[in-house]
Formats: sequence, C-alpha cells, structure tokens
Amino acid sequence: AEDYTWQFTTVYPSVDFYQAGDLVNPPDGQSGIPLDSSFTISFRQAMDTASVSKALTLSAPDGSQLALDLEWNKDTTTLVIKPHERLAYGTYYHLLLTDTAQAASGGALDKPLSWSFTSVSYPEIIGTSPASGEAYSGMRQFIIQFASPMRINTLADKVTFAPPQSTATGSSATRSAWRARTS
Repeated sequence: AEDYTWQFTTVYPSVDFYQAGDLVNPPDGQSGIPLDSSFTISFRQAMDTASVSKALTLSAPDGSQLALDLEWNKDTTTLVIKPHERLAYGTYYHLLLTDTAQAASGGALDKPLSWSFTSVSYPEIIGTSPASGEAYSGMRQFIIQFASPMRINTLADKVTFAPPQSTATGSSATRSAWRARTS
C-alpha cells in the first residue's frame, strides 16, 4: 500500500461578526447608537478570554477607557460587552480589539477589530411640519422630527397647541394616538 499524503492550512483566529444592538457589522462612523447599548463580538473559534480582555478597549473622545463587563458563551466564541455606565449623548467612541487577542488553542487574531461610532444625539426637535409660524393649510397631521429616538408614551402630555385646535363641533381637539415612524 502506498503512503497517503495530504496538506492543509489552518486559519488564523478571526472575528466572524460584531454587533451593536440590532446592527450587524455596522460601518465605521455609525451614528445613533443607543446610550444603553451592549456590543457583541462573535469569533470563528474558541478564544482565550484573558488575552481578549487585555486586548479590548472602548475609548471616549478624551482617550479614557470605559469600564466594561464581559460575558462569554460557554464555548468562548461569543463575547457580549456591556459598559458599566450609559454612553454620553452625541459622543464619539472607539471600540478596539487588537490582534494580540489569542485563540484558546494558540495563535493571534488575524487582524484587529477597530470600530468607531457616535451615540444618539441629545433629544431635541429638529423640524416640524407645518414649520413654526407657517400657516395651516388644511393638512390633517402635524409632524415633529426629533434628533434621536424618542419614547412616544412620554410625549403625549407634553405637546400642546396654542390656540387649541377645534373640531367641527367646536370642542377642543385631542390626539388620542401617537404613531412613531422611523426612517
């Protein structure tokens, strides 16, 4: 019988995907990241948790590093990163996992994961339709555009019309339902 010879190549440890909330592999510079976000990194193989912990930072604009809680799945292929504190409004952050992170079986990451993002802006009204001071043209809706996501249930008692709008019967109109629209 002849000897059988074969060759193979092993792959470097690598990141399969990363996630911020529901966004998978968001582009560098992504804006609008919620203040209470957690971040997930999925690896193609089991990782050495201590080396990943040393290689991972989430930095604020002044270069300070945020304190993080790290939660691994049982086979150490998925890491959930939770900042101890909420992110600040409208702030630029940088998440970095250097290539010094090691697989559980040895070998450094093939390339670093470097991702920058900006958290949601401070809540403010950036537009209305009709615009302030614009004459009402008979449209049946009033639109308020906010700079960041809003909890609709907290707004209903905060919007007033001056003077109060009247219905055909002369009584004051009220808005009983709010509708959130995302773009």
